[in-house]
Amino acid sequence: MFVPVFIVAIVFGSALVMTKIIVEYKKHQDKQLAAGDHDGALRTSELEAIIRRAVDDAIEPLHERLDALDGRLLPESSAPKELGDGAGSAAE
Repeated sequence: MFVPVFIVAIVFGSALVMTKIIVEYKKHQDKQLAAGDHDGALRTSELEAIIRRAVDDAIEPLHERLDALDGRLLPESSAPKELGDGAGSAAE
């Protein structure tokens, strides 16, 4: 009679221990998510800043080359003049 009680106690004890481990693991996961700890993942704003900086760094030499080409192709005297708001240009 003692052996079946002992076996039942081991089975139920094991089930309780497994349940406790699972509950603690879920609580730990929830705490990590609430704290914002995503195992090294970037936030959206950080990713956008990195992409913006990379694009700016990549485009900067192109702007410099374009400015140099504009300077060679258009001398200062023939540079396009700024257009006004267009309010009185048709009447003149």
